[in-house]
Amino acid sequence: GRFLTTAGLLLCTLSLFSLSFLSIDSNLMTVAIILALLGAGQSVFLTPNSASVLSRVSDGYAGITAGILATARNFGMVVGTTMATVLFSFFLSHYGGGLKLEQYGDTVLHQASFMLALKTTFVITSCVLLAGSVISFQRRR
Repeated sequence: GRFLTTAGLLLCTLSLFSLSFLSIDSNLMTVAIILALLGAGQSVFLTPNSASVLSRVSDGYAGITAGILATARNFGMVVGTTMATVLFSFFLSHYGGGLKLEQYGDTVLHQASFMLALKTTFVITSCVLLAGSVISFQRRR
């Protein structure tokens, strides 16, 4: 499970890092392929990770453990989404001279600030995922 979970996290890392190279002119197919790879990485990670955890508990606790796993997974998604949103908002304001998302307009300055904030957010989240990949690889059986 260690190799599959690490491979899944690395695929997610690569996908998020690839998203940091998007531009205003990126085509929809490129975005779709990268997001499909991100989804594949999550699938490759989640299944063996869940199986690894469930294999360590007795059958009597499998239901409780599965519930805790689902809760932890959802909590992680909420925290990750919140973290990315906070980072993006911070960098949009920073690069846009105080620009807030609700003030976003279709000007060149706003587009440049938006894309730079998006790229920075994807790079930072990629680094967090890379750290998770290293931790996953180092775990013992």
